[in-house]
Amino acid sequence: MNSDNDGENLRKFATGLRNSVFMTQDTRSGRIYATEMGRDSLGDEVPPEEINVIEFGKFYGWPYCYDDSILDRSFSTSKEADDACASATSPFVKMQAHSAPLGIALIENSVFGDKLNNNLLVAFHGSWNRTVPTGYKVISIPVDENGNAGQPIDFISGWLTNDGTVVDRPVDIKTWDNVMYITGDKEGIVYRVTYSSQ
Repeated sequence: MNSDNDGENLRKFATGLRNSVFMTQDTRSGRIYATEMGRDSLGDEVPPEEINVIEFGKFYGWPYCYDDSILDRSFSTSKEADDACASATSPFVKMQAHSAPLGIALIENSVFGDKLNNNLLVAFHGSWNRTVPTGYKVISIPVDENGNAGQPIDFISGWLTNDGTVVDRPVDIKTWDNVMYITGDKEGIVYRVTYSSQ
């Protein structure tokens, strides 16, 4: 929802989003990025988790479709649902299913090294019902000067051990005074991350 500056005249900004609870804005382009968790009960690899670029008036698929307008007949078989999916906005980035993406941050004017500059960082809270657990880490996604996303790579991991033990579950990412903070809600810890060129 958005409204006038005084809070009056509420209106829908974008629709078809599922569990998009964290977002960030690119100060260069004004783009709004939001993480989105896909639904359960379609298998270990479906549907992908998403980052969407949120734009006024756009429809992003939920609940009628996922991924690139793949129909989900669990919720509707109507022509209206088919038409809605045909015009649904595709994900900006697709990520490993059931990773539970929460916090998202765009690293601008980075003091964390050139490789991290203009990267999106996403906190994966971690799966709860996948056959083999996944997530429990922070990933990095480069965004180039034209606004195109590169491939996600691991930035910080280790909160899920090789034997499947969950050490912590990342939630959110913030930067302040050249320091990065990552919260974890399993242990109630705030992790402080700094950069060294050495």
